[in-house]
Amino acid sequence: MESEPERASAASAVSGGGRAALFVGLLAVLVLCAWSPVFRPSELHVYGLNDQVGYITTARWFADHAELRSHLVTPAFLDTPNWRVYMPGYYAVLAGAYRLLGSADIVWILPSLASYVLSAVLVFLIGRRIYSAAVGVLAAVFFLAYPLDIAFAFTAMSEPASALVALASFYAFLRLPERTRVLWIPLLLVPPFLFRETGAFLAVPMGLYALSRSGRASVRPLALAALGSVVLLGGLYKWQTTTGKQAAFVSWLVTGETNFTDLMRERELPEPTTGELLEALVANTHRNLELFGERVTERAGELTEPVFVLVGLLFALLALVAFGVHRGRDGFALGAGLLSLVTFGLLIVTHVAFKHVTIRFILFAFPFTVIAAASLFEPLVRTLATRGRGLRLACYGGLLVPLVAASVFGTLRRADEVVLATPAFYTDGMEFFGHDDTKLLVSPAEYGITYTLRHYPVRWCFVPENDGTLRVLAERFAIGTLIVPASDLGTKLTPSALRAVGLVRVGEFQTGAVVFKDPEGVAELRRRRAAKTGEGR
Repeated sequence: MESEPERASAASAVSGGGRAALFVGLLAVLVLCAWSPVFRPSELHVYGLNDQVGYITTARWFADHAELRSHLVTPAFLDTPNWRVYMPGYYAVLAGAYRLLGSADIVWILPSLASYVLSAVLVFLIGRRIYSAAVGVLAAVFFLAYPLDIAFAFTAMSEPASALVALASFYAFLRLPERTRVLWIPLLLVPPFLFRETGAFLAVPMGLYALSRSGRASVRPLALAALGSVVLLGGLYKWQTTTGKQAAFVSWLVTGETNFTDLMRERELPEPTTGELLEALVANTHRNLELFGERVTERAGELTEPVFVLVGLLFALLALVAFGVHRGRDGFALGAGLLSLVTFGLLIVTHVAFKHVTIRFILFAFPFTVIAAASLFEPLVRTLATRGRGLRLACYGGLLVPLVAASVFGTLRRADEVVLATPAFYTDGMEFFGHDDTKLLVSPAEYGITYTLRHYPVRWCFVPENDGTLRVLAERFAIGTLIVPASDLGTKLTPSALRAVGLVRVGEFQTGAVVFKDPEGVAELRRRRAAKTGEGR
């Protein structure tokens, strides 16, 4: 039994940990408040991060009809009914927020804002449990100061919530009894996996941490856990692919490009042989590394995505350094570093549009690598912690100075690349030409994304790549409005094909994009124009 002094010491540690966790949570809220003038959370900025539209419309339909139906129609996937890109976890989170709070713009951002705050707290708790409270606080500060974490906290993207769920699963793993925790790994992987398939890689730090704690005694349970994870997660993935969630198409990998708009190519491409697939993986890896290198070189002086990826990789390397410094006994540090590098490597090898997916690896793995990296600075933090409360508060307060200064600088600049808002003339032009929201809207992304959110449940589609894909699209959906760039008219889509599916030219945008409507839409547009002319007289 514990003695009275031991119980008092344990109670004091719990109380101190609670105060530190509260401090971290308040620090996270303060950072969000400092950046809110830049990102304006009361407005939903979807231009440039188009996935938000898919998340929001699918989640809203899921809340209203208990069906995961995407409102974004992708021409290349017309042969796959109800095609959607992502796993169902984040749709469910957004649907819950919508059911509780309604459809205001800020509601769709709230899960990400909450995820940022709660993730910081979990980073502290995990760091405190594995290393010390000092490491936990420093790791939380690293997490809070990372610009990509801040930026994505003000979006309806899935990355912040995915990171939170992964952290929660790992923290639950740490709290389980040491003798049996390994056997729970398959079930603990399910929540992060249902948000993003890379959640399965959480098994790496879990397994290596358990191995470092229990040694050979955990080898057999780990083998059973690995087998159980493969069976359970494989079954879940198979179930998802039969209900509309599709894997990345092999044809994209073989052809070396992502094409969402060409159904004809998808139909004509033969199944690759094993040799062709391996050649494609090698070529893709080489191409993506070259692309990444070019982007880093071209934007070395800018705080852009490639630079932040390098920062993420730096923390992964620091985690591996921590493993070495701790004399090869820190399974968590090794697991965190490998989690980051394995995910990064997989994306380079398998994705054909690597420039768009680096953030997925960063925001998933970064919270774990900062914990391990912070352990390297534990002696310094402990020294500061012994110098008195005033010095500690000064140090913690000093950490906020660059964050607040950066937010003030950003507020003054109000740079377009910071706040991704759709230019007003796109939205105004859409309202001028009108659209029958019971029919399909076909347009480039910049014309349709904001309109789709404001006119839910209208369905929106990318512009087909060719006449053949257009014909199939018109067979499946009633097209109300089609907007095509003037440069594509006659090259990708021909006027005769547009007439054949019943679309009539009615005007064009200032950008030169040409607008076509169905006969009913043409009549309605003429009626509104006549009424407006009559009012002017």
